[in-house]
Amino acid sequence: MPTVPRDMASISTQQQEPVVLTLSDPLTRPVVNRLRNLVRGVSGGRPIIVDVTTTPAFDSDGTSDLLSLQEEVGARRLVVVGMRQAAARILDVPNLLADDIAPQPTPGLILIEARPQRPLATLRSALRAAVGRHIAIVIVDMTAVFEISDEMVEVFEAASVAAANEGFELVLANVTPRVAATLLAADLAPSTYVASQ
Repeated sequence: MPTVPRDMASISTQQQEPVVLTLSDPLTRPVVNRLRNLVRGVSGGRPIIVDVTTTPAFDSDGTSDLLSLQEEVGARRLVVVGMRQAAARILDVPNLLADDIAPQPTPGLILIEARPQRPLATLRSALRAAVGRHIAIVIVDMTAVFEISDEMVEVFEAASVAAANEGFELVLANVTPRVAATLLAADLAPSTYVASQ
């Protein structure tokens, strides 16, 4: 299980904290079958993030089955991250990354809680600090965000571009359908994922 740094004031846990499954085995059909059983054991509605950053190998069956599992569960609930990093490392094709001179992200995650009552500068600073740590996954818990301002959207757009430039993923988790619709229409990088409630 990745280590979650706890020295940032905006990091916290919450009832719908995403379940993070880190894959350290080769991405094959038998491994995805085991993964499917784990996913079935997760309580309904809880977001699931499958991190394949450190997988040592993958084949077409495993990759296809993982995508099928994502379709079964729903792409908004089950998010797969790290595939570009894994492919770049395994295939020795560094230009698969958004920035081919960036070092590989450190496996792990940072969890940030977005709270509307806090100044946007606090969220912006937390996101910048998270990107600066060069951790593979930055998750923003959006449970408390029921309305999203244009200014907050701009903060996420900037963080999304920064994360993509460093070659890792930004996941906006526990997003209400209304806020998700706004974010999906925003100028977010392809490596940013919106996981609805």
